Amino acid sequence: MPITRLRHADAPYTMLPVDTVQEVTDVVALGMWAYLQSQPEDWIVRQGQICAHFHIGRDKCRNAVKALKDVGLWTEEVEQGEGGKIIGRIATIHYEPVPLKSRRPVTTLLKNRRPEKPSAGKPPPTKEEVIQKKKKNKIDRPDFISKKVWDAWLAFRKERGWPMTLTSARLLVEKLERARAAGATPTELEDEINTAIERGWRTIYPQALKVKPARIKDWI
Repeated sequence: MPITRLRHADAPYTMLPVDTVQEVTDVVALGMWAYLQSQPEDWIVRQGQICAHFHIGRDKCRNAVKALKDVGLWTEEVEQGEGGKIIGRIATIHYEPVPLKSRRPVTTLLKNRRPEKPSAGKPPPTKEEVIQKKKKNKIDRPDFISKKVWDAWLAFRKERGWPMTLTSARLLVEKLERARAAGATPTELEDEINTAIERGWRTIYPQALKVKPARIKDWI
């Protein structure tokens, strides 16, 4: 039973023990616990759905879950498949703290797994959807730039706190392709990338794209 709670039969409200409410000092964790207590007892708890409901990031959500675990309001059951491989965890939300000695994760083999009922949240993505999302968010390097140099550039940007977004990567690739079309060789472009890393530049300035001033004859 993923959610245990106090509630009168058919009552349109949820009862929260006063002692438990006062014990939770993290305001996000308290709101999360109260929200989960309002769900049906067979509701499947998923952190992703909770984050989306409260419009909070993954780190804040994890911190709130940890706060609930620390006071014994959130316990987990580990599911294992053949060979002992962990395939998932089932969370149980309690209406009052569970004693410390009873908080150890319980292991359930896959063959003994209870059938999962659909939750009120968004269904988990399919394997194909995950693959397509990874492809969509992948930053492709130009084929004339070696993987070693390109990875060094991405690592440098990340170290400086300037992670490459899909938009910035697309613009950079277009710049490099224009420089290549203007006559720059792959070696020259890789050298310019290394120079940008060495000098701490945010971007790359290909020499092939620099406009040379026109020579004007000023004699008669």
